[in-house]
Amino acid sequence: MFNNCEWIWRSDKFTKDEYAEFYFEFNSKGKTVLNISCDSDYAFYVNGTLASFGQYADFPHYKIYDSIDITEFCKSGTNRCGIIVYYNGNESSSTYYPANPGLLFEVLSDDMQVAKSNTNILSRLSNSYANGRCKRITLQLGYTFHYSINKEDNWLFGEIKDFSPSVIANKKVNLFSRPNKKTKLLDRVPYTIVEEENGIRYIIDFGKEQVGFIDIELISDVEQSLIVAYGEHLADGNVRRIIDMRDFSLSIDLKKGYNKYMNPFLRLGCRYIELFFESSVEIKYVGIRPVVYPTKIVDIDLDERRKRIYDACIHTLMCCMHEHYEDCPWREQAMYTMDSRNQMLCGYYAFEEYEFPMACIKLIAQSLNEDKFLPICHPCGMDLVIPSFNMHYFTLVKEYVMYSKDKELIREIFPTLKTIIDKFISYLDNELIPAFIGDNRWNFYEWTDGMSEEIGELQEKRIDLSINCLMVSALKDMSFFCEIVGERDIYLELAKKISVQVDKLFFDTEKGLYKNNDLSDKYSQLGNALAILSGVAGEKSKDIAEKIINSPILTKASLSMEFFIYDALLLADKEKYKSYVLNQLDEEYGYMLDNGATTFWETLDGEKAFDKAGSLCHGWSTAPIYYYNIILK
Repeated sequence: MFNNCEWIWRSDKFTKDEYAEFYFEFNSKGKTVLNISCDSDYAFYVNGTLASFGQYADFPHYKIYDSIDITEFCKSGTNRCGIIVYYNGNESSSTYYPANPGLLFEVLSDDMQVAKSNTNILSRLSNSYANGRCKRITLQLGYTFHYSINKEDNWLFGEIKDFSPSVIANKKVNLFSRPNKKTKLLDRVPYTIVEEENGIRYIIDFGKEQVGFIDIELISDVEQSLIVAYGEHLADGNVRRIIDMRDFSLSIDLKKGYNKYMNPFLRLGCRYIELFFESSVEIKYVGIRPVVYPTKIVDIDLDERRKRIYDACIHTLMCCMHEHYEDCPWREQAMYTMDSRNQMLCGYYAFEEYEFPMACIKLIAQSLNEDKFLPICHPCGMDLVIPSFNMHYFTLVKEYVMYSKDKELIREIFPTLKTIIDKFISYLDNELIPAFIGDNRWNFYEWTDGMSEEIGELQEKRIDLSINCLMVSALKDMSFFCEIVGERDIYLELAKKISVQVDKLFFDTEKGLYKNNDLSDKYSQLGNALAILSGVAGEKSKDIAEKIINSPILTKASLSMEFFIYDALLLADKEKYKSYVLNQLDEEYGYMLDNGATTFWETLDGEKAFDKAGSLCHGWSTAPIYYYNIILK
């Protein structure tokens, strides 16, 4: 694999947010395979046709390569090949780990190497893509793009100019094969033009949330610029393009005459796009080519109302899975550990496959930072840590084992699990974990009053109920993992000791509930649910379960955390609470359906949440898939 291949780039000088183009030719005889890896993303063309796209999100120490059969795109004789490599370089993105740019590839024809990356490969900085703009969509998602069709030449067909020999790139990596399937590009999505103004402004509705590449085909009488804004609703009467520092748009310079272009790098998550032309055009198509992860979908027998909810949950989940699970396709496309736990749990029933969650678990394990914590997202270059999400990792790993029966993965990632749990143990103070203090620590549990705070806000010692309950659960899970790998278990006894201290410090005997922390008199559904699930509540679980649904002093959990509420209720008394769980799901998810949802929202506040930046497609809001299956089947 990659014999005598070298990591290359167009120059030893580079900038963030740049596009490099590489050209080569080869002769093909039989089965032809491309092996390729890059930083940060690629689109591979054979004889002018897109043959493959999409670098797996990774790290230098866990660098993924693709092996793609490109035979169908090749012809006998000379094949002209172009690779466009997008280099991100953004240090503060939630979806990318910053590293140096580079391209590594080889082409095999009947197992014979007929092309390879080295300094003989010709390359240049792209003429058509704007380079070094670094114009952000959002902090988490990173950069948008500007493309000039009027600057295109025929380099993909061998008419090359301004190309030079490539240089050796400064790349040191450990290569691994892709751990899951490649995403697929589907046909153009039909749409409805719901508003048109003087032939220069259009609002287009795809009918439901779509995730994919912008694709245009039109005729323009003049050279002009097109701005495409995208979003998930029309609450303002148009697409909400600008939200504070966020700008959900891209731009394309058109040439006079026929224009055709599809961007193979930036996935848009949207139901609507709004087009702004300078002069009227003849539109043949301006829309989305969906990009999906290939998987089967498991159906379930439900009544009409619940079937609509279930199907919208499936669509939500699929809109949030590509290289890995994503929180949302519109605003971030980032993999958070806690979000992924919800998504995996639903995915086991929706898709009945384990390769995709296994790949996510491996990727998370590779993101351990220098402080021995998992960062907020995977992969990313930020040091920001949500301690509670580190504990949720143990839950999702154990659930993976329980569903897949795959114990080999535990043996592979056990050192990472041990490193994390031992790091948390080192913070114990009188057998309790204090809340974390520091500029890059975020004591977040959920988006409700008293369960979150500003990043780095905590300045005094405080002990939180939720992180300690999660710690107890993680220690019990670690005991389970020790049994699998044959390691000595020191964790179960520690879990018991912490449980005693948690019960002693947080339980309010007068109210019969656990308080949120040692400095407040607030109580939450989530904190008390975690006390039940961790075993801290013990014999008090049934009484607490009753209070979770009836006590007016408890802060109600948000959509994402209702998994833990329902799990706690069903653990306490499944027969008693299963109807309550179903009714809650029917009410909340039915409410979203009745308000036009085609995918389910980040919170029940919909687009109004987070100062009008609420996501209307969020992978953590797919609970009905799981609970309909475990209660109704």
